[in-house]
Parts: sequence; structure tokens; C-alpha cells
Amino acid sequence: VKTLKFYFIFLLSAICLLPSIFVYAAGEPAAFLRNGAGARALGMGGAYTALADDASSVYWNPARLAWQEKFQVTAMYANLGLDSMYDYAGIVLPLPFASFGFGYLQQATNKIETTDDVGLVTGEVKAANDAVFIGYGQTFGDIFSLGLSAKIINQKLNTYTAKAMGFDFGLLWHMDKVRFGINVQNLNSPKLEGNSFWDSSHEGNFFQSYEY
Repeated sequence: VKTLKFYFIFLLSAICLLPSIFVYAAGEPAAFLRNGAGARALGMGGAYTALADDASSVYWNPARLAWQEKFQVTAMYANLGLDSMYDYAGIVLPLPFASFGFGYLQQATNKIETTDDVGLVTGEVKAANDAVFIGYGQTFGDIFSLGLSAKIINQKLNTYTAKAMGFDFGLLWHMDKVRFGINVQNLNSPKLEGNSFWDSSHEGNFFQSYEY
């Protein structure tokens, strides 16, 4: 048993030494979702997939919802400058058979000046990106849990809009003092679709990413 445990921990350690797989691209749909959620998680550089023991777990790893036994609320506000802001609010609702999480993430800019051909200001527009998360986590035995979250993504620039719906899948494994988590984001490769403002390069499928 000790030998099996040693090899298991060794395998998990080897996997964790690999870099997280992120695919970034210019003009990636809803790139604001890459910024993360929650002041504590961001303060840890996003190394939160296995920890995620607060109301931001619906974003970082929905499987972690299953281990939360108390009602929790979290909120974050960041002033990005240039009239831009970044916000997150979330709650965890534990029930006897499972736990649910809800979250709202927003990045917005209040004023963007528009100009004519000679540079004269002609008006202002607003830009806003947001996502609503609903997550579910369920334990299987004493050391394993799975979770799934659905998210509705909205992007808006003045009168132009685009929307998409995506799913994230998470798992978490507890063993003594070792905790290992995986979160697969954009499991269904959602497609951001909008009106005439968004050209074909912005109406592509989201990239899948893997965090652990």
C-alpha cells in the first residue's frame, strides 16, 4: 500500500511540474475570462485549482464546491484605470446531497471617446464584458469529487453585442495531505456570436484550456 501511495504521489507531482496548458491568441473570444476571479486566488497567481475553498470555486474548479459545508459569499472590485473596472461576486450554497455555486464576473469601461477623421471628439461609447456562472459539485466517496459549471458570456460595445454559452468540468482528489485538481474550461468549445460589429475572426470557437 505504501509503495502504491508513493507512485501515485510521484505521478501527481510529475504532472504538476508541467506548465498549465493555456492557448492565447490575438482577438481570442471573451479573453477577459482569462483574468481569474477572487482577490485571494489572484494574489496566489491563479494557483487555485486544487485549493478553491471559497465562493470563487465555481470559476476555478466546480468540483471543489462539493467539499464546502457552509454558505459563503465573496466579492472583489479592481480599478484598472482609464475608467475600467473588474468585478467578481459569488456564493456557495451547500445542500445535504451536493453543493451549488453562483458567480458573476464583469470587466467594463465607462467611457470610450469616438472621433472623426481629423481627431475631433464626436461622442462616447461604453464597453462591457460579463459572465454568469452556475456550478454543481458532487462527492464520490471520501476522496474524490466531480463538478460542472455552465456560463453565459456577454460582450457589448455600444449597440453591438455577442453571446455564448460554455461549460467547465472539474475534478478533485484528496489523499491524506495531498490534493490534486483539474479544471477543463470551455469543454464544449462554445462559439461567440454577435451582430455586424464582430467579424469572422471574433466569431470563432473558444479555446479549451486545462488548469491543475
